[in-house]
Parts: sequence; C-alpha cells; structure tokens
Amino acid sequence: MANRDVALRERLGGRWAISLRAYLISFPISVSLGLLATPESTESWHNFGVWFVVSVLAFVISGLVLLIADRTVMKGRRTKPVPVWLVYVVDIVSVEIRTWVYVICIDQFQLSNSTSTPVRFLGGFLLALVWYPALTYALDSWDRYATLRNELISELVKDELEILKQEQVLEVLRVGLISDISAQVNKSVQDAATTLASLQDAVAKNTVANKRSLS
Repeated sequence: MANRDVALRERLGGRWAISLRAYLISFPISVSLGLLATPESTESWHNFGVWFVVSVLAFVISGLVLLIADRTVMKGRRTKPVPVWLVYVVDIVSVEIRTWVYVICIDQFQLSNSTSTPVRFLGGFLLALVWYPALTYALDSWDRYATLRNELISELVKDELEILKQEQVLEVLRVGLISDISAQVNKSVQDAATTLASLQDAVAKNTVANKRSLS
C-alpha cells in the first residue's frame, strides 16, 4: 500500500501536476463544457459569442490560481512531489474560481441563464475530481514512456557504435594480418629463390670441376 501511495504521489504530484501543456489541452474542454452547461448559448449567435467570451475569461482567471500555486505551494514538485490531497485542493479551487466567474458575470451583466449555481459548482467539482488528475496521470505516463524510449534508443545506438567499432578493429587486424602473411610469404619465396640459385651455382661449379679432373 505504501509503495502504491508513493507511486501515485510521484505521478499526480510531480512535474505534471501543473503544466502549460495540460492547461492548453484543457482550454477547449473547459470552454466547450461552459457552453454546453448553458443552453442559452445556442439560442443565437449573439448569445454564443457572449457565453464564449465568459467561458474564456473564466478559464483564464482559473489559470491564475494554477500560476500562483506553481510559484508557491507546488514550486518544488519537480524534485519532491507534493501530496495528492494538495493537488486536488489546487484543482478544486481553480475550477470553482472558474465557476464563480460564471456566477459573477451572470449577475453583473444580467445574462439569461437556466442552469442553477449549485449545478455549476457540482459540475466544476467533478471536473476537478476527474479530468485534471486523469490528464496529469496521462501526461506523466507519456513522459515516462518517452524517457524510457529515448534511453533504449541511446542504448541501441551505443551498442551499434560499439559493434561498428569492433568491426573496424577486426578489419584493421585482418588487413594487418594479411599484410604480415604476404610479407612473410614474399620473404620465404625470396629466400627459397636465393637458396635455389646458390645450389644451381654449386652444382654448376661441381660439374665443371668433375669435367676438368676427367680430362
């Protein structure tokens, strides 16, 4: 159980607990959910434009919460993962701030709205409870996969270079051995030719000497 908790803390409370990549991925999801949660946004292009701006504004302001957490309570998460409960707290606060922006805009600008405030807060709570942790876990898994893949590629390249180096060494040794053998063969042929020439001279001299003694 302890090992599982540590692994979960490393995955959810590590570098990907807050990241620009996760924030940008969440942008279309958050804006789309804000529009879908407001049926009035589809009644006219004007309503759609107004609620689109409100959704974008709410998402941007919720991002300020993440930015503050990134600079304060979750600053050292890259080297020391933060507790999982802290990740959930930050996500919930960020999402509920987003919901508050909706509520404030509805009241201040008298926007037509049929979605109750409790439903909006509940939807935001579920978003923080499920979407952000799942996205963090997915990004962490992809990062671990990419890191492992790069390590394996580096090892393969290293092994290939080592094999190539060994093949080059063997080729040098082979060429050197062939050169040595060729030199030894040439020397042996020259020695044999010299010896043969000496024997032929000796035989010739012996033959001449025998002829003189007979005569």
